Amino acid sequence: MEGIEHGMVSVNGINMHIAEKGEGPVVLLLHGFPELWYSWRHQISALASHSYRAVAPDLRGFGDTDTPPSTTSYTAFHVVGDLIALIDLLGQDQIHGREGFHVFVEMIGVRFAASYPNSGGGMMEDLGW
Repeated sequence: MEGIEHGMVSVNGINMHIAEKGEGPVVLLLHGFPELWYSWRHQISALASHSYRAVAPDLRGFGDTDTPPSTTSYTAFHVVGDLIALIDLLGQDQIHGREGFHVFVEMIGVRFAASYPNSGGGMMEDLGW
């Protein structure tokens, strides 16, 4: 996709692939099962054109992100820890979030909001979409 930058970041003991574009407040886009960052490719460009920095990671065990060998490394708390570390790495005190309507990601979203209450994790509608 044109202008979408890809990179690897070290978070919570794993290497995470992220796709991002734009400048401004961060919008964190989380994919569901069994998807990847690519699910958000159109939204990444649209958000960037509206002065947001859209960041879509491949979650733990998906795509180019590390796949820890132990099944005990895939709890919601591990994934939330990955996301909190990612937000800290991005230098953000607050993010705008949008989780897909997937049971897996909704579970992560609820745990994330409870673990990181100052994140400002709003829904896409909060952005005027």
